[in-house]
Amino acid sequence: MTIKTVWCCSRCGGTNVEQVIHVWQNPNTEEIGDDAGGWDGESYCNDCCDDVMLEPDEREVEEPDPHPHTVTIAWGSESYRAADDEALDPYPYRFATKAELDAFMLGCHEAYGWMGFEVTEDSRNG
Repeated sequence: MTIKTVWCCSRCGGTNVEQVIHVWQNPNTEEIGDDAGGWDGESYCNDCCDDVMLEPDEREVEEPDPHPHTVTIAWGSESYRAADDEALDPYPYRFATKAELDAFMLGCHEAYGWMGFEVTEDSRNG
């Protein structure tokens, strides 16, 4: 948990709020650019369904795991791990996206035969 300033509805204290800001936008690509330095004071609470004022509040917030996709691999063949007291312990690998994990596993399967491995845990399998 970390302490973070969050903007809250002045009526209900909720954080399901929006505010109108001025930003630069490319009209051809619709890409949003930098803040144009303006805020016209309009804020809306989606819980109150009304225009409101926003108030800052210091709160403990749980940061999402930046690497939620994991796989744990024991490198080497089963016979190698059984015969060697110093065989490598299973090692966890963490990835930001499932696509990164899938690419890593594809590389592992492509390399199989050069060095064995066993997946001991995989977040893709529940």
